[in-house]
Amino acid sequence: MLSGSPVFANETQQALNAINRGDYKTAIDIWQNLANRGNNAAQFNLGLMYFKGDGVKQNLSKAAKWFRLAATQGNAEAQLNLGDMYYNGNGVLIDYKRAARWYLYSSKQGNIDAQFNLGSMFENGEGIIKSYKKAMRWYRRAAYQGHSGAQYKLGLMYEKGYGRKKEFKKALEWYLKSGKKGNAEAQFKLGKTYDQGIKSKKDKRKALKWYSLAAGNGHAKAQFHLGLLYENGSGVQKNIQKAAKWYLLSAEQDYVPAQKNIAWMYVNGLGVEEDLSEADKWYRQADSLENQSIYKNSKILLTRENFGCGSSREHAVWALKDYGFKVIISSSFADIFYNNCLKNFVLPIILSKDEIEYLFSKINNNQYEITVNLTNQIITNSNLNIKFEIDDQAKNKLMNGLDDIDITLKFDSKIAEYEENMVVYIDKSMS
Repeated sequence: MLSGSPVFANETQQALNAINRGDYKTAIDIWQNLANRGNNAAQFNLGLMYFKGDGVKQNLSKAAKWFRLAATQGNAEAQLNLGDMYYNGNGVLIDYKRAARWYLYSSKQGNIDAQFNLGSMFENGEGIIKSYKKAMRWYRRAAYQGHSGAQYKLGLMYEKGYGRKKEFKKALEWYLKSGKKGNAEAQFKLGKTYDQGIKSKKDKRKALKWYSLAAGNGHAKAQFHLGLLYENGSGVQKNIQKAAKWYLLSAEQDYVPAQKNIAWMYVNGLGVEEDLSEADKWYRQADSLENQSIYKNSKILLTRENFGCGSSREHAVWALKDYGFKVIISSSFADIFYNNCLKNFVLPIILSKDEIEYLFSKINNNQYEITVNLTNQIITNSNLNIKFEIDDQAKNKLMNGLDDIDITLKFDSKIAEYEENMVVYIDKSMS
């Protein structure tokens, strides 16, 4: 998307014409000249060219620079792109707080992608305190403007009761709006609703319709369920060849149930030619993925002594947090890493070496689940109770989602009072 300004309409059109004929050098020269004169649309377009590498060597740092200049002048698209760069760490360090701030600026100007992104950050508590109500507010703004992702998310929040009471009828309305706009997740949700009769009458034909749309958009679960309908002749004439086709497409996206089904079809020559080597391949792949998935959604990382040594920058904690870890348990931590964990709302727990080895002995033998209770400072499962220590101030920050700035702002009135009564001394010898 390229922007233009009526004030510089002639030069803007010249740049656009140059891009259309593939003359990026001329376009860049024009954008550079306008950008240096403070034109925010040119600054945004120049940032976009550096971001994509159109006519110049891709340079994310330069892209961020030009996006920032345009964003500070109120360019909503630049604000969105700058937010994206801070969120993803492109050309700048990952900084969720800055990402949220730029998304907010862009959202207030009506940018629906920024509104959706801001809603997502409030839903997940990324860089800002988690709030389903605020997430729903921004999703709703984007949804009413036709953002299919926001419509799907809004439906999900009505269905699950996030930020308000559960209302499946409204959820279905938003799923339908999103599905009609081509959102694969919404289409799959609709297919599953009609397939299983979730708070509605079963309708296999409607299920077939929505599964087909989602499957055509590459949705692995929809492809699998569409295969089931064809295999069983539900809502459609039975067709084993089509079932095998959809199972295979789903299996290629690492969906384990589809891998097992296509393997079984290769064993029995159903819908495909009998091929035991192909069957073995898919069974092995399914087994491998199932073994990996045991720990896929783990929130607790168990480690041994001196964890985080050599990782003095916050990037190490950001990476672990992005992976999904909320708790790290070790017999000792590097001091800087330990403090960085607390600053980023990751709980570091120190246990004795014997306690660590006991936990390792359990998880090495089978899937083993534990619960970490910060309020009572205890790790438990049915046969386990381990107490742990944590500084009271650090505990308060973690439990209430407060960072150092939030703590400081609690004394905002006292700071203001001090500044108002502060005596300023002027060194006249310097004047």
